[in-house]
Amino acid sequence: EMVMKITAVLLVSALFLTSACTDEAETTSRYLNEEHLRAEADTSIRPWLKHSVAPNGFFRTRFNRSWQEQDGYKFVTLTEQARILFVLATGYDLSGDIRFKEAVQSGGNFLVKNMRNPANGGWH
Repeated sequence: EMVMKITAVLLVSALFLTSACTDEAETTSRYLNEEHLRAEADTSIRPWLKHSVAPNGFFRTRFNRSWQEQDGYKFVTLTEQARILFVLATGYDLSGDIRFKEAVQSGGNFLVKNMRNPANGGWH
């Protein structure tokens, strides 16, 4: 998680520094155009689809750099599950790949079935 935070900070910093050197509209169109976003879906989001989705809709969230699942992690949080749900929904939005949509539907069903408290309507 720390690596992802550092990567995000570096990306935002790079975009900020680049925007100071060029016209804002040019920078925005260059970094945030559809082609770039689709490429990002393929390189950054598709591995989550491949490795994190379990048949029951649960999302595995702990991997090493080789996408091997980490052992020893014994609990799951609603926040982790919701984050992967969002990432996969973004993958569907960017790519239109039906596998993303199916994973989101399955993950949503898992959350409702396993992480909702029926007694009070809250979430675990």
